[in-house]
Amino acid sequence: MPPFVLSCVTYLGVALPGSTLGMLWPSMRVSFHEPVGALGLVLVAGVAAAVVSSAATGRILSRIPAGPLLAAGSALVAGALAMETVAPALWLLVVGSAVFSTGFGAIDAALNAYAAASFGARQINWMHAGYGLGATLGPLLVTVLLAGGASWRFALGCMAAVIGGITLLLTVRRDAFRVAPGGPARGQHGPDGRDAGQEPAGGSARDRGGGHAGQQHDAERADRLVEAEPHRRPQHAQGGPGQRDAQVGKTGENERGHGGEALPGRVLRSRAARGDWD
Repeated sequence: MPPFVLSCVTYLGVALPGSTLGMLWPSMRVSFHEPVGALGLVLVAGVAAAVVSSAATGRILSRIPAGPLLAAGSALVAGALAMETVAPALWLLVVGSAVFSTGFGAIDAALNAYAAASFGARQINWMHAGYGLGATLGPLLVTVLLAGGASWRFALGCMAAVIGGITLLLTVRRDAFRVAPGGPARGQHGPDGRDAGQEPAGGSARDRGGGHAGQQHDAERADRLVEAEPHRRPQHAQGGPGQRDAQVGKTGENERGHGGEALPGRVLRSRAARGDWD
């Protein structure tokens, strides 16, 4: 499975349980004999762990590749869901929330860092669209399961199994998440959405006449045009610089008629810059 597809699947999987806690909490609090406000403890633990994990992932990525970190983060998420599935009391649910957010923060930061170095803007948009799809499918899955008579523990167990499968894929393909030293290879897309090996629209700097190399190219081209068509040069073309300037302009006009590019202005400036009037 290519890294891009696996990135989309990973985001989709970890998003499944991310938006289901609000739907599951009424059943969970009844099982734990806790008030509605106890949900705040679960949320605080999760948010704090996610912030710390996201901040630490950048430093960790400087020491290990993204692949093993993604596999470890996914394993934490799957393990946290399994822990919550068998939780006998609220305190274990709070711990599970912290572990889940630690894994999710690592996945989020590592995937975005890898995508910024390896994917184009269009691919990154599709990757985050996978997260949106997972966040939509998660509540639908929980609704179907609860409406069918399943318990909240079974719903969490199903999502833990899905993410466990993703963890296996990430472990097998962990070496695929390596950034090439030279950036995106040809065939991948750069940050502007173009092929990384594709030249920008309008050609190279030489073709656009940009800089000293472009001016030199334009001057040499005009010299070749004048030498190749001596019959177009009038007899008084041996005069002073003003007459030669006019002749260069006429040559550019003639070349325009044959499908070429009229370059009189840039040619005169480039020739004046290098003092080539003899």
